[in-house]
Amino acid sequence: MAGDTQGTGSAMADKPTRSASYAPLAVRARLAAALRTLGEWLARTGIQDRSIDELIHHLWRLPTVTADDFRAWEESGPDLVAMALGGPMPAALVEKCNRAAAAPEDLYELVRHTAEIVYVNLYGAVDDHETLGHLAAVEQIAGRYSVILPPAQFFARSPYGSHGWGPQLTSGDVDHWRTADTTTA
Repeated sequence: MAGDTQGTGSAMADKPTRSASYAPLAVRARLAAALRTLGEWLARTGIQDRSIDELIHHLWRLPTVTADDFRAWEESGPDLVAMALGGPMPAALVEKCNRAAAAPEDLYELVRHTAEIVYVNLYGAVDDHETLGHLAAVEQIAGRYSVILPPAQFFARSPYGSHGWGPQLTSGDVDHWRTADTTTA
């Protein structure tokens, strides 16, 4: 993997990062920012893949999941969750990256860090520092392709409360986060 994916290298330390502005926001907002950034990265590189689309759809569902439907959400995870949690990258994705002149390890790390924003916190207390570190990694990797995180104020309706997860969101809230123009925040 080229570069420092944790955002701790000297180049990143010399200037403030947009991911730092997400400190007052909930894990749900950080996930949404990473998903928007991953989607933009995929569009910019021209990489299209059904398994990535399924994973992104699965992760977008999480902000609306309640305690009553968590197990069903967890069990419905697509095959690519295994890669997102550190498993091998499917050969077909490596080939798509190579054809698009995008480093396969960049896609791998973008997916991994996006998923870890939430998965690292699913079975214990929210690790605020770690979730921000994963978001900073997404920002750094995407930045190599001139893709930037959406402005934090776009997600201001999800403050860091409820043990770090923020308020429960509706499907309408998530649809807005997923599709609205972030430049009008």
